[in-house]
Amino acid sequence: MVCASDVLALGVHQACVRAGLEPGRDLGIVGFDGSETAAMHHLTSVAQPYEAVAEEVLRLVRAAMRGDDAPASGSLLVPAVRADRSTVPSP
Repeated sequence: MVCASDVLALGVHQACVRAGLEPGRDLGIVGFDGSETAAMHHLTSVAQPYEAVAEEVLRLVRAAMRGDDAPASGSLLVPAVRADRSTVPSP
């Protein structure tokens, strides 16, 4: 189950446990944010490189303030998957 946020993934996790399913064994759950909430509840999450995003935004703003032309294409900043028990079975 791929969720748009870690909070939604936590809700899916709780619903699965209540239904007698074991996340990581019976189904995988992935959140999105890389939050401390995900880490505390052992949820796999996609963590965005927020520091790199901020640096890129500042670079673009500074370039615009100098009068530079806007880039013709966007930037790709690679996220990281933090795997945990919601997708990896417990030993």
